[in-house]
Amino acid sequence: MEKKLIIIDEPNIGDVSVYNFDENYNTESINYYDSIGLPLNNDKFQNKDLYTKSVGSDVNNAIIKRNLKAQGGGGSSNFIRIDSLYVSAYASPKPTKNNRVEGYLFSEEDAYITPGIGYSALKSIVGADSFRRRFFVQNFSNLNGGDLGNVTHVEGKNILFNFSAAADGPEFGDFDGRNTGFSGGDEYLGGNGPFTENFPLKDEGGLSTKIFDENINNAIYLVIRLRGDEDPWIGTDVRKRKYQVYKIDNLELFNVQGNEVSGKISYFDSETNLPKIVDVEGDGGGYGDEKPAWTVTDLKISISTIDAIPNNWAGEVDEILSDEENYVQFFESVQPTYFISNFLSDVDLLSINFDRQLSNNTNPPGPDDNQDSIYPNFIPKTIVSTLDTDNNLKTEIDLQSYYENDLQKSLIASAPATIGLSFKAMSENNFDIDTIKFYYFVIDWNDIEDKIKTLDDWLKIRPSELQDLQILKDTENIYKIFSNENNEFVTNTYTTPGIKNIKSIMISFDETTRQLGRWKLVTTKIFLDIPINQYPDFGELGGTNYTTLPWPYTTAIIGGIDKDSKYYQSILNTLGGGKIGDTDIIDEKFLINARENNELGSSIEKLDLEQCRYFNKQYSIYELLNIEAVQDNQLISYNEYNGETSDRTFPMESSIGQIFINDNQDMELKKNCKMEINTSKLTNNSIYDSSGNSNKGLLIGDYKIKKNRKGEPMRRDTFIKVPKKTRKNDGAM
Repeated sequence: MEKKLIIIDEPNIGDVSVYNFDENYNTESINYYDSIGLPLNNDKFQNKDLYTKSVGSDVNNAIIKRNLKAQGGGGSSNFIRIDSLYVSAYASPKPTKNNRVEGYLFSEEDAYITPGIGYSALKSIVGADSFRRRFFVQNFSNLNGGDLGNVTHVEGKNILFNFSAAADGPEFGDFDGRNTGFSGGDEYLGGNGPFTENFPLKDEGGLSTKIFDENINNAIYLVIRLRGDEDPWIGTDVRKRKYQVYKIDNLELFNVQGNEVSGKISYFDSETNLPKIVDVEGDGGGYGDEKPAWTVTDLKISISTIDAIPNNWAGEVDEILSDEENYVQFFESVQPTYFISNFLSDVDLLSINFDRQLSNNTNPPGPDDNQDSIYPNFIPKTIVSTLDTDNNLKTEIDLQSYYENDLQKSLIASAPATIGLSFKAMSENNFDIDTIKFYYFVIDWNDIEDKIKTLDDWLKIRPSELQDLQILKDTENIYKIFSNENNEFVTNTYTTPGIKNIKSIMISFDETTRQLGRWKLVTTKIFLDIPINQYPDFGELGGTNYTTLPWPYTTAIIGGIDKDSKYYQSILNTLGGGKIGDTDIIDEKFLINARENNELGSSIEKLDLEQCRYFNKQYSIYELLNIEAVQDNQLISYNEYNGETSDRTFPMESSIGQIFINDNQDMELKKNCKMEINTSKLTNNSIYDSSGNSNKGLLIGDYKIKKNRKGEPMRRDTFIKVPKKTRKNDGAM
């Protein structure tokens, strides 16, 4: 396999790129021009290099380097957020209507829910005071069966935030379907707002938040109400409604060390640590199938009680050594922490970002809290190949190498093809780093115009809704999440040859704190060759129309193409004319092959040729004429056999006097004749082989090639001037 080595300042100044080299390459002295990721006719200004390079984010690097925190006066780091809420079909998969999901949130001090509570009693609690405990509603369109799916209006959104004791809030999140009654109709819940009713505290003294008790049990209840009716041919079959109640232990929301209580971020998952204490149903229609239509099968919640720490370390070290001023520009860019669950999900993909604070709120920002040991810098490298019959990567092929001198590998690395792309992390000294776990996903399989150059460019095009994300996954095969844990690779099918500019995102992950660390936008350039069966060929041989002469093989040529011909000179002009761009690698390949092709003979402007025969053994002119070369101990010239000035004449049965070799009676002579071209047997631009061996003579001639602009295919600029018979009555060409 090829070696992958780091090259600095290639292909552009400031780049750190990984290029392919021969597997036996001496790494003691690495030379960019030795890379097999460069075409044979390399011109670095034409961007034909195959490589992997990456770019990070300045704010992400600053967060890791100095452990920067989210600003906001002590408020924006705490929140209640539903990360995932998935609703599955509970009844039989029939058409449904009146589909709705509602969410309620309150503390035990507000309303106590016993595990054995009935439907009516629970309905009375959550519906009290004009539904003040309800924080959102989402209605769904009619369905023909299947799951209701993700409740997108609330996923990844903060329900409440800015509720620390020193904050002005709490604030109610801005999301579709929010119930303004939960916030009293106002953005802020302060003063005598409903939050004092929904989250009354048992302990009023010295708390770090306004809604959670820290030392006394005062659990939080999350209630999900589900509605859906059957949609028969006529009318409506009213199904029962369902309530599912989840209980969160408020004491789990804080770190306690002796008498010290500090905030933290907690994760709750319905499959592990989020108990469902009530699951009741009621209010059916009284007839038909009344079983509820829906049930919650996946629920994930994140709650942060962290109080923000200001980004200020001036005075912590000697003023001369303090580098705070170098990082002030990033302070306002840092966003609150975001934790992922057990794996990076589609829901996470809509909320994660490279400007998120790390989850270590007890650690103050500054020069003494460098996080590089947890999130070390790395250089991405990619392994790209076609797939074998078992859908594994072919180890003998790397699509970041050119195989211009290896026909077999060139065929394997040609389009159409399904390719596999995997990622690894490496250090600056070219060693793989196996200790880093990371996620990666492709965001563009061929960014032809190179629009995505930075992570900020990606933010402008990133999908914001799950529905949009799913469409991109289904239609463009992007945003499918993989990790390096199981040597996974992502696949894609290309139908056309050429250079492909793949854009991906690679993010390191710390399993201890379950958070993302260092981000990289990765550019991977690969090349897919054109397959042999798609190479242009002579139309007389069944091929498609050609531009450069498609015949680099050793064969018999009578006449040919001269170095001073229009054809050859136009090849040189096209190669040097500045019209070959980044996407013209196939045109360039054909032009280079044509320039190097020395199998096209030499030009003969006028030639009297009627017949040409090729034998697979040597015959003297005497043997072909069936005459004796030596007579009376004297060599007789065959010129004496002219029938005019001499009594000597050629035997009529000799092959010389016969138009077709098959007319001859000498079976061995006929067998040894492998080709017989009679120019009088011309059909279009090909000549029939009258020996019976199915050869074909092809007429080639002079013409010009032209390429108007980059990205536009080259073409023939003039008609091909092929040989012609000088007079209609003569058979000679």
